[in-house]
Amino acid sequence: MVRGKPAFERILWAFHNVLDHSVAWLFYGRTLPGDGSRPINIHQPKEERVEATIDQLDGGTMPDFPNLVEEADYIDLTELLEWLTLAANGSPRMLSSDKGDQYLRRYEGPPSALGKNGSTDKARELMLFRWHAFVPASSALKLFLTVLKAAANDWFAFTATAFNGGAYTILGHDALALIWEYTG
Repeated sequence: MVRGKPAFERILWAFHNVLDHSVAWLFYGRTLPGDGSRPINIHQPKEERVEATIDQLDGGTMPDFPNLVEEADYIDLTELLEWLTLAANGSPRMLSSDKGDQYLRRYEGPPSALGKNGSTDKARELMLFRWHAFVPASSALKLFLTVLKAAANDWFAFTATAFNGGAYTILGHDALALIWEYTG
């Protein structure tokens, strides 16, 4: 850039008013060259490799999921979302082997099938796949489609959180999809 050219004054303003202190930058690179010849290396970046974790919860008390949802079921759906959150965090409260004091704990779990059909909770093996990292939207979409295909005859829950605090949870079961959106 040369003084007097378009946008030169904006760049000067940015360096004087915005870029006058250290800032952290986040870069995402799916592939890394093996010879270390990336241009960013002159800035000594801190590189983090992120690996997914897979946890198995044996004996998770799992409610029957609804086949039909009405608008009036929002309280029961909130309880279902609470159960999904506890399951995603590996909480012992949702395990059938939980030995917590029933008088001290407050969590009881959602009613089976949202209180319909007289069903009872059943213990099943749950697999938790977690990946706490920066994921581009295209990669999240591919992961969601893979989960959707793999769980064709069963249920799945998919949760993603953005940097600004917004998040969403998708519960898929048979032909039903429930979506909760959080705004931050």
